[in-house]
Amino acid sequence: MNPRNALLALLPAVVGLNACSAESGGDTATEPRATVTVTATVTNSATPEPPSAPEGFAGELKNPVSILRKIQGCTIPAGTETGDRDIHGSLYADCELSEVVNVTVRTYAVDPLILPPDTYPDLVPDDSNKVIFGPDFTVNIWGSPEYLAEVPSVETIAAQVGGNVHTP
Repeated sequence: MNPRNALLALLPAVVGLNACSAESGGDTATEPRATVTVTATVTNSATPEPPSAPEGFAGELKNPVSILRKIQGCTIPAGTETGDRDIHGSLYADCELSEVVNVTVRTYAVDPLILPPDTYPDLVPDDSNKVIFGPDFTVNIWGSPEYLAEVPSVETIAAQVGGNVHTP
């Protein structure tokens, strides 16, 4: 049971106790009311489910590390074999193109072009965030403009991973 539903399940019991006290007809100014304290601990240790895939998508997430490996000069941290899951259920992994230019690949169960930019602000490119869109992944290239000029161009990386450069 998710934490919200667990707390909602307790609500009728607390409201019911309060209603019984009020219905007893007692004068709250002279008669003490019963006080009930409920302490609930709810944990959710389950891994979040990946987002549902719309019609036409398999819904399975690609391993972002396999996309990172296509980028020439991308140094993937030792021991990185699969991506990590983010709060939206997507998978992500990082590498370095230089000491000051980083790359993040995210894989999705849906076409990332349909995702709302206010929920996924990293999908909006700017001077220090270059974005490449694939059918079920994005590549973010992070670095200040002077350092981005020292690594392969965003167009070159887009060709290596099979994606398209996103321009504002």
